[in-house]
Amino acid sequence: MKKNNEDNNKENKMSEDVKVAEPKQKIQVDLEVDTSIKDLGINPYAKIIHMARAVDAWRIFPRLFLTVYIRFRYQSICKNNSYGKSRGCMENIS
Repeated sequence: MKKNNEDNNKENKMSEDVKVAEPKQKIQVDLEVDTSIKDLGINPYAKIIHMARAVDAWRIFPRLFLTVYIRFRYQSICKNNSYGKSRGCMENIS
């Protein structure tokens, strides 16, 4: 009981200590942005970007995920299961 009262007192003290400052004045900022096109030459990372897009287009990771999933499913159903014959595994086809 005392612990709950102490926790409540701490929370009340913390809420009293926090004071929110209100804005006293408004500030106006002038900003200039240079929108001209600059020719910086050849992009040194162009080949890496091209390779990354090619690897992404090959969709390696989803294909790898599906391959591993099918392999594990095959192993768990056909190889490690005594009911493999009734499930139509390819090893048992004559």
